[in-house]
Formats: sequence, C-alpha cells, structure tokens
Amino acid sequence: MCSIFSSTSKTKFLELVDLNQSRGKFSYSYAGYKNKRFKVIKKEFGLFDKSIVTEDLDLYIGHCQAPTGGLDKNFERVHPSQIDNQFLYHNGILKPEFLKKSEINYNGWDTFYLNYVLMKGFQELKNVEGSFACLFIRNNSVYFFRNSLCPLFIEHTKEDDIHLSSVRFNQSFSIDPGLVYKIFGDNYKIEYVTNFEDVNKVYTTGGKNE
Repeated sequence: MCSIFSSTSKTKFLELVDLNQSRGKFSYSYAGYKNKRFKVIKKEFGLFDKSIVTEDLDLYIGHCQAPTGGLDKNFERVHPSQIDNQFLYHNGILKPEFLKKSEINYNGWDTFYLNYVLMKGFQELKNVEGSFACLFIRNNSVYFFRNSLCPLFIEHTKEDDIHLSSVRFNQSFSIDPGLVYKIFGDNYKIEYVTNFEDVNKVYTTGGKNE
C-alpha cells in the first residue's frame, strides 16, 4: 500500500502529507513543478520530512511507499520510476502471475513495468492486470489516472487550486476510472486527454470477475 498526494497549495500539500503518511512509512519522495518544469527534490527512506517543503512551487508532489517487493533499501525503487523523460508515481500492485508472463525486464518492480508500458501510450493500460492509480510526468506535462481497483481523489476549487490524494479528504471526490487527465495544459487547467479500457474488475468472493 502506497500513497500519492499533490497540490497547487503548499498549505494543503502539508495537510495531505499528514493524511497519507500512514499508507507508507518505508520511503518517501518529494518533487515539484515550477515554470513548466518538473524536478525531483528529495528521495529518502523513512517518514516524510515536512521540513524540506520550503520552496514556492506551482505544484507539489509527494509519495509515501510501502513496498510490495520486499524491504530492500534500494533507491532505484523509490518513486518515481524514471525512464528517460518519463516519471511515474504508482499506488497499487500488479498481479505477480501477470508479471511473470511478461517479456519486459522490469527488474522486479511493477512500477517500472507500468512506466515502460506507458512509453507505448495510455491505450496500453488496457493490457495491464492489477491495481494502479498514478501521477505521470512526460516531457514536463503532468497526468493522472486510475483503474477501478485503486482509489484517487481530487478537489478542484473555485480558486483553481488542485488537490489529489490516495486518501479521501473533505470536499474531495473520486476520479472516474479509465480516464486520463492533464494538469497544467496550455491554460493551467485540468484537461481531459483520453480514456483507456479498464479490464480489471472488482473480484467477488468466489474469485471471479463480476
């Protein structure tokens, strides 16, 4: 279990750190988006250190990790996964039996696998088995999406502040699964980009898809 949280407000971002911290205490990362440029500011093991949130940014991005592949302290598996100019924050877990069939060398990290799939486009998400809610950066553009097995909540205020969180918070609502949105497009607004087929349906107690 991990958490993704992001906000255009520093004050709200710090609140979201507290709200999401319990979902992942093994490692954390902190990144920012300013003047249409993305940068990773800090990656570390342990609890999120709020004292590092000092710079004024257009968008604050955080991730707390509870790894599903063991507790090996490997910085290469602290979010975000990076492939060239792609960065991926992932909450969820891809099915081990699905990954075993893959021809992709994902180095035992399902987030890297998902990032590799996204190199081919958002439509390729229909072939991924497992749960995922993601914040994704490509060419300094910021996207977010989820499938039906993983939560992601949003609030878009009248003041045009944007808040995202893996944990529900006051005034937030769940984004619809299978839809891809972009933050900070040409008009610094939330923009719908595309959709993908969500093949991962909620399982019944009998172990079959509904």
